[in-house]
Amino acid sequence: MTHSPPTTWWLRPVSRDDVQKLLQTCWQETPADVAHEKLALLCALQAQGRALGAVVETADVLIGYGQVMRWREGAEIADLFVIDIARGFGIGSALIAYLLATARSWGVPYAELGVLQDNLRARALYERLGFRYVQSIVLNEETILYMRFMLD
Repeated sequence: MTHSPPTTWWLRPVSRDDVQKLLQTCWQETPADVAHEKLALLCALQAQGRALGAVVETADVLIGYGQVMRWREGAEIADLFVIDIARGFGIGSALIAYLLATARSWGVPYAELGVLQDNLRARALYERLGFRYVQSIVLNEETILYMRFMLD
């Protein structure tokens, strides 16, 4: 699927109806049954006020996705993705700001995320937005850095 760089886009909460569009752009390597299950769980948590999934949309195409989950002591941002052609236009920054605003509304003191150590572009973005290194773990032979953004 070929796309030109987006000129107009908007953020909104994800819905169960988005699964096919997500599979076409953001979740291309995710099996359909896993995507359906993942989105059903997220939407249930969203209805309880414990999570928010967000999509970035342009025309009729989803070009980005991310989610934030509320935990006892903080929040976790996960599954951030912006399609290649849409990177470098501030979409990732806007998506993260949207998720951080949700975490802040929950009254938690911080939001964390994990990033592969060798994903230098994402790490630079997170650092530029104010995330700071907390710890690293090795999972499946890959080093994951955990970064934290203080909300208060």
